[in-house]
Amino acid sequence: MEEKELAAACLRTKRDYFHIILSYTQTDGKRKNISFSTGLKARGNKRKAENILNMARNSFEIPQTEEALEMEKKKIKLLIKKQINGTETVEEVKPLNGNENTKYRSEHKKPVANELHKDMLFSSYLYYWLENVEKYMIEENTYATYYTNIICRIIPYFENTLVTLGELSSIDIQTYYSRCLEGYKIGKKKYSPVKAATVKRRHSNIRKALQYAYEMELIQKNPADFVALPKIVKYEGNTYKKDELEELFEIVKDSKIEFAVLVAAFYGLRRSEIVGLKWDAIDFENKTISIKHTVTEYTLKGEMKRKEKDRTKNKSSVRTLPLVEPFEKLLLKLLDQRSKNMKMFKTSYSRKYMDYIYVDEMGERIKPGYVTQTYQKVLKRNNLKVIRFHDLRHSCATLLYNNGVDLKDIQHWLGHSTITTTANIYTHFDYSRKIDSAKIMMNTLQGINKNI
Repeated sequence: MEEKELAAACLRTKRDYFHIILSYTQTDGKRKNISFSTGLKARGNKRKAENILNMARNSFEIPQTEEALEMEKKKIKLLIKKQINGTETVEEVKPLNGNENTKYRSEHKKPVANELHKDMLFSSYLYYWLENVEKYMIEENTYATYYTNIICRIIPYFENTLVTLGELSSIDIQTYYSRCLEGYKIGKKKYSPVKAATVKRRHSNIRKALQYAYEMELIQKNPADFVALPKIVKYEGNTYKKDELEELFEIVKDSKIEFAVLVAAFYGLRRSEIVGLKWDAIDFENKTISIKHTVTEYTLKGEMKRKEKDRTKNKSSVRTLPLVEPFEKLLLKLLDQRSKNMKMFKTSYSRKYMDYIYVDEMGERIKPGYVTQTYQKVLKRNNLKVIRFHDLRHSCATLLYNNGVDLKDIQHWLGHSTITTTANIYTHFDYSRKIDSAKIMMNTLQGINKNI
């Protein structure tokens, strides 16, 4: 039995909704693309949309005439409508005792400016300070982090204690930090133990909020100034050696994740810098690549957001690196593939991210989260040593250091603000260099053998 010819198919997000793109070759040899809206919002419906996509592709009969095409369009629209209407009705679910991904409980009274006083609940003061003061002093991605810390972690604890702003003592804050390290419950809600670094971040929020209260003369001193913070255990990043990187390169070859892995391992770029690379950063004539634009990802009130910046993490992160031949070839290959995809998908190809290098076959910019998640899956699927994506950057630095590159040069290569940062992270050179160091000391202090 002759196997049925299937159209090419893919999902595309348009105005926050999933659309199905079916592509096939017409009798005249030209490609034809048809787009259908699924009516499904992109957030939380990917699996459902993929199922509908597969059903649409299998049901679609490649038409030979315009009349047949119209019939197929009606058939696919009917199929989509049936699948959507056939699903269970989504009902609103109200969280019990609050939910970490929802807004602060509506029954909590939100204070206004003229209600600020020392006898208000400390939890109410925190809400006021975040939403009416600090929110307008920081960038939205920073506010997103503050929101999670304060609304979802700090406020529930202090609201439960009923302590007021004026009553709050250093002991109250110290006790909270101890509970954070050990884990605690409020009613049926469990809060798992956190690391010392997390406590330090929460302390930063609490101290900053209380400093504003002190400056507004609501309190006579800042009780957070007298709290002892737990010792932070320095994180030792894991790295790949040369042979491990070579194996990874071979595994990711010609995959969506290849570009990110190669750039992270060779140039030591951060994830935000990789996703933020634009074509105007590439100077093919002078063979340079400039790091000057980033794309970051964060969650605010349960919604995933992305921020584009014409700047990097710090001033030192803006840097120009040499464009070596292998990467020049890779970039030219990506340009060629983009041209082919634009011809294939025509109007269905997204023109929104034409300035960006790292896009998918439909022209959509690769998401930062996709890079991290797919990279981890690749490692586990191929039984490779699991290290963070950011550790590819550390691997780059370690290889440079172990091959005699000066720390100052590594600092400029990676874009660290100070050489201290570079030294603190990458002084764990490999054992072979320790042996070399021992030999140097033996040759220098030759009398050591006579005294032992």
